[in-house]
Amino acid sequence: MLLGLVFAALVAGAGWSLLRLLGLARGLAGIGLAPAAGLALLAVLTTWAGVLGLPAAFGGLLLLVAGSTGVALAARTVSSLSLSLWERVGVRAQVPALRSGRTEDRLAAALLGAALLVPALLLGSALAGVEVPLSSHDGANHVEIIHALRGGARWGGWYPPGYHATVAALLQLVPWLDTAQGAFQASLGLAVLAPLAAFGLGYAVWRTPLVAAAGALLVALTFRYPYDPQVWGGWPMAASVLLLLGLWATTVHYLNRVDSRQSTVDSVRANCELSTVDCRLGMEPPGPGWLCLGAVLAAAILLTHGTEVYSALVGLAVLLVAAGKRVVWLRLGRDLSLALGLALVLAAPYVPSLVGWARAGGAAQVGLAALDPASGEMSRALPNDPLFFVGEALGAGSIFLIPARALLLLAGARWAGRARRGRALVALWVVFVALAVIFANVQAPAIQQVFALTYPWGLKDRLGQLQAILAALLGGAGLVALARALPGLRQRWPRLLGLEHPAAWRRTVTACLLLAFFLGEGSAVTVYKTLSFASQLVVTYSADDAAAMAWLRQHAQPGEVLANDGSADAGLWAPYKAGVAVLVPRSIGGPGIDAQRLVLANVAALERVPEARAAACGLGVRYVYRGAAGTAYEPRHFPSLEDLRRSTGLEQVFASGEAAIFRVRLACPPY
Repeated sequence: MLLGLVFAALVAGAGWSLLRLLGLARGLAGIGLAPAAGLALLAVLTTWAGVLGLPAAFGGLLLLVAGSTGVALAARTVSSLSLSLWERVGVRAQVPALRSGRTEDRLAAALLGAALLVPALLLGSALAGVEVPLSSHDGANHVEIIHALRGGARWGGWYPPGYHATVAALLQLVPWLDTAQGAFQASLGLAVLAPLAAFGLGYAVWRTPLVAAAGALLVALTFRYPYDPQVWGGWPMAASVLLLLGLWATTVHYLNRVDSRQSTVDSVRANCELSTVDCRLGMEPPGPGWLCLGAVLAAAILLTHGTEVYSALVGLAVLLVAAGKRVVWLRLGRDLSLALGLALVLAAPYVPSLVGWARAGGAAQVGLAALDPASGEMSRALPNDPLFFVGEALGAGSIFLIPARALLLLAGARWAGRARRGRALVALWVVFVALAVIFANVQAPAIQQVFALTYPWGLKDRLGQLQAILAALLGGAGLVALARALPGLRQRWPRLLGLEHPAAWRRTVTACLLLAFFLGEGSAVTVYKTLSFASQLVVTYSADDAAAMAWLRQHAQPGEVLANDGSADAGLWAPYKAGVAVLVPRSIGGPGIDAQRLVLANVAALERVPEARAAACGLGVRYVYRGAAGTAYEPRHFPSLEDLRRSTGLEQVFASGEAAIFRVRLACPPY
């Protein structure tokens, strides 16, 4: 987890450097935008560095310089925030409704700190001792790409390289860590950055630090995001969602600055609950800094995980509609054209690959297969239990948390309607819930075609991440609204509620605080148990496997190949743990695939099948590996350990528990 925290700090620091360069690093708005800005900047820079053929170590230097510089600048800014809070007293003394702001600021800071601490504690405790990604499918695929970039290989493929290039740059700074462990531990930092990015969007919308911080804390207590991507290795998508939050927040800040009705100092201060610095920002027209930031974020989404482009477009449309008459359409059209042009320039290394991939059909065939329940592919249908879908839409990881999350969301939506602020979040949540329902249940050909063309964007678990984030931000507003409403209830109906006596009031407040604590504790326990259960179910690397990898590292010679059981056990991690090439990497394919499959199908009978023996000799297969732990992702293909030991073509040379290594004994002709 330590590497994840370092990664999070360097990313946020790089974002602060970019914001400072663009003149946008001001107050809490800049702090909330820093994670997305940092990921975007690093994705663009490291991608271009790889395309230009710069040394692999150059990416690490970029990350270190940009990140450490930003951390130093941010530390100075944060230390000066206390002074700015004292300066707010002058404004709040003139506005009675805002006089309690300093107390709320301290509470907001505590909630935001807790939101950053919770993911670190949950992941650090639930995944302690895990040295490889939990997923041997998506996670292994991303590790393979990162490992190649880390070794100086030139990127070439259809998958966008932004996140992989960024992590490869980080791993240049820790050469003693293997890529499987380094990529996994670094990606845990995304879960720490996610609440801060959610705070940035909430702060842009609500304009109140306390409400935004409460929403960030609820995000930190929501399993679907940011923890679920760690289970199946969806790190690029998790990073892209984080970039998406930054893009939406940037859009809201831009729209706030083109509000033609905010023309005087008095009107701004009368409707502003920010610091005096941020109030002055509300009177400034949107400068080129906001356009550049939006362009960098848009380019990074394309370079990281392209399906979130659809989410970005849906969100931008909702935000523009919610802004209504405040939008200056002529200026907006000009600014959007400039930002889009700059984004395409920044993402230029990936655009040709994207166009070629789209012309070849993209993921449409896989999407069409997913529509057929009999195909064996991932189904788009909703679970039979409707409570599960309701829980997904609310971000509740357990059915027992549904009532509390529903109450907070309804209270937040009501407060948004009354305050005329945050309605865009309500609309966004409704739209993404509706999209999930439509994609899952409507069988119209047009809907099915859209689902296939945008696959895997329309899958319920992908849309569920955005639903959970938006529900948490609305729930944060509901939590603050309910807390603020409690004193009013005491004044209106003291006898009806039995709160006329101070002792009864204190007991009521204590009961509410305890209820909030137990709801938070229940959410944290749910996340912890889910992560622990998932790690036990799918992780493929055990202590016995570690011992086997250590033996391989000492005895395997360069050029020798290890026959691994696909992605079914720890043999897949041998290139990173033992420095040995495997017969079946995650990206299996190419002209040699038939020979690979022939060896795998006859691994215990190589000496009896001439074609398999010839294939094994031609591929340089020297060892066969059977791991100690299987995974729920993929069943084992190799015969049992006893069958492998009975094979006359194999000789067991190492065993630890259920992990075993066999040397291939074949009379291969000289080449």
